[in-house]
Amino acid sequence: DAAHDDGTGKATPRNASGTARGATRPTTMAGEATAVDATFHIVLFYQYASVPPAPEGAAAAAAADGGAPADPQDVNALQAWLQQRCGELGMLGRVVLATEGINGNLASESLDNVRTFCDELQALQVFKDKPIDFKMDSSSAKPFPDLYIQIKPEICSTGHTMPKELLDKGLGGNHLKPEEFHAVLKEYWEKTKAADGADGPDEESDDKEAKKDLIVIDVRNNVEFNTGRFMAPTGEKEAVNPRTKTFSHWATDYADKAVEELKTKKVLMYCTGGIRCEKASAYLRSKGVEDVSQLSGGIHRYLEKFGADGYFKGSNFVFDSRKLQKPEGAAVVGKCSECEAPTEEVSCDRVCAVCREPVLACDACRVKTFGVYYCALHSDLKGLYEPFLERFEIDELEKQRDGLNELLSTKFKAKGRRRPISKQLRRINEWLERKTAAKEAAEAGTRAMPKRSRFASNPRCRSCGMIGPVDLLSLMGRTPSDDDLCCDGSCTGFAKANYENPKRSLDEMNDPEFGAALCTKKRKRVQKNYRAFAKRMREETRQEYEVTSYNLVPAESSDQGVALRIVKPYFFDFNSYVKKTWEGHPILDMYTKFFTGNKVEYYRRALETGLITVDGVKVGPEKILKNGELLSNLTHRHEPPAAYVPGADMIIADSDGVIAIDKPASVTIHPSGAFRRNSLQFILAVECGLTDIHPIHRLDRHTSGIVLFAKNPTIAKKLTDAMMRKGEVGATSKISKAYLARVHGRFPASAAELEASCGQLGLHFVQHSQRTAAEQASPVPQGPPPGDGAGRPSKGDDSAEYLAAVALRANGLHWVEDESDPMLELSGCTLDPAKAAQPRG
Repeated sequence: DAAHDDGTGKATPRNASGTARGATRPTTMAGEATAVDATFHIVLFYQYASVPPAPEGAAAAAAADGGAPADPQDVNALQAWLQQRCGELGMLGRVVLATEGINGNLASESLDNVRTFCDELQALQVFKDKPIDFKMDSSSAKPFPDLYIQIKPEICSTGHTMPKELLDKGLGGNHLKPEEFHAVLKEYWEKTKAADGADGPDEESDDKEAKKDLIVIDVRNNVEFNTGRFMAPTGEKEAVNPRTKTFSHWATDYADKAVEELKTKKVLMYCTGGIRCEKASAYLRSKGVEDVSQLSGGIHRYLEKFGADGYFKGSNFVFDSRKLQKPEGAAVVGKCSECEAPTEEVSCDRVCAVCREPVLACDACRVKTFGVYYCALHSDLKGLYEPFLERFEIDELEKQRDGLNELLSTKFKAKGRRRPISKQLRRINEWLERKTAAKEAAEAGTRAMPKRSRFASNPRCRSCGMIGPVDLLSLMGRTPSDDDLCCDGSCTGFAKANYENPKRSLDEMNDPEFGAALCTKKRKRVQKNYRAFAKRMREETRQEYEVTSYNLVPAESSDQGVALRIVKPYFFDFNSYVKKTWEGHPILDMYTKFFTGNKVEYYRRALETGLITVDGVKVGPEKILKNGELLSNLTHRHEPPAAYVPGADMIIADSDGVIAIDKPASVTIHPSGAFRRNSLQFILAVECGLTDIHPIHRLDRHTSGIVLFAKNPTIAKKLTDAMMRKGEVGATSKISKAYLARVHGRFPASAAELEASCGQLGLHFVQHSQRTAAEQASPVPQGPPPGDGAGRPSKGDDSAEYLAAVALRANGLHWVEDESDPMLELSGCTLDPAKAAQPRG
């Protein structure tokens, strides 16, 4: 319709926030009343008129001249005039031009500018004898991102099935004003029972001569019909849905098949603004359908007159960021394509997985279907045609392949229906080859199974292939870990920053490198700068090792009664690139919000004196941070003391690839928080010359115990994966970690007393999902070992017996007793009973 149609006739959903106000809004055009105040004033218009094509070479001459003619006489000159005047008047939106006329939908924050534009357009020579019906509307949200004026073969695409010559011959249907259209519907849809049931022969004959059966045809597309349509108050009668995806299918898929039936009917037609009915009515009349009328001004004019009190029920689908024009008090007539619950929401991701036709889906079904939907035409492919294949296992892909092959051989014979299935089968076979090869390599031990990517673990937008959109993730209780990899719900349509759509095919979106390519593109700038930055940081750290020294405070001299390691205060530059969460914040607000160690006065003073800089430049407190900028904060660092143990005394084992360290409490593994030079990595580098070691795991600062370091990154990754239980289930290369806590006092003698005590102390039992104590059958007694008479088990002299008893206990807190001190063991291991008596390393 008047720029309700995007020039292709396809109802592409537009997704953006905004208020589409009620249908009683008046206009300032064609002698109507004053428009209500709004942030943006929208004008919709179209007119079929003969606009001459540009003479050969005229476009180049106009470009060289650099200006637009005051009264354009051809389509190229008209485009230049529109571009210039819309720019001068601050108009945004889209206009489609052709030699058959103009179709536009524009908006401006100035109502006076909209009026000026309409007056000047109507005054042009090409439209002098063609009055344009300007329809006004308003929105609190920006309806269009920019101005886009293009020349096309048709102002409303019909696939050249309905040429303008039909209108030139005067074949267009009779135009009915909204009041006249309403009166006809009332006459036919609310006839009295007496009139309906008149069965006298003369009355029946007269009635048949005077009246034909009425048929009301909605000339719009499926999704537009589903969100709102004309229907009788009882719901027994409603407009006919031609079930077309685009207007270019209307003539061949509906009109040609229904024309014989329509010849005996009284035909009423309607669309959004009237432009599609112009050619549709002319086409029917050219085929011999005589009684054809159309709603003048379309649904837009009808809602202005009747609002929700008329025969149009639901919401009017519009092609701007509002998405829907909903009259005040209107009911929801749309139904979810999955469960038929009332819904009318449209968005970029709610499209058919096969053909991308917009569909209606409620929030509950969006979650249930993992963001995958099907139109009525492709509903038989549900579960077989999945747009994103990475998330499926081999057996699931094989099931999809077999199902699609069966449909090809038994049901789908038309070439148009077979083509997308054949492409999908190719994609499935490609993924089967990848997954099978990866599984065989993992079984052979030549390569680990690839990790499940974020793109395989989350729903994805069918329009752009990104994770999400974010509102669907929110419905599923998920929080985006990386906004740059998520669809924000505006990947297509007028909510975008421009009109360029991603145009990504399913082949591209199913490429294993799709996500990696996006991550690479995102990190391109970071990689360029960070590699040099990281190299410089490593070199500066090595230089820092050389100047670092420690002071010892003997135990007898310290307040804590233990020997302390002291670091002399030093100057240090905290460097960090701006993160996504910091982006857009004033620098002072960011520091006070995310770094609470100092007061706002300190950060303000640091900015004023240049102690805090951005990319090496002094800035003010109102500086807005941008992603990737380098923040530097020069401080005089005072590290807290830590327990003193000589570095050499900490080393308990040193092999070719791994070093085992006995870490004392109060020492961090690596630089973090308030500790840098007083960290284990620094101490080992300064005192033992271990400058290139990599921690395999961590222990909390307050926890003492064995820490493993690898001497190169390859060994570090292998051992970390083993400790994190990565790899195939059942693999033997696993590392277990246990925590022991020394305690004082009497430990509860019974399980009930233990559980009660843990609840009072805020302790938690460890639960294991694989095996229970009852399943760990063994000849070793499950009760407490012989103890000291107070219910406390005793270790005794037999280490094997002690380890066997511990191994067979249920996961949780267990009392054991060392020869010198009582102990608690937190057991989270599950051992084979046959191996339970073997000591654990």
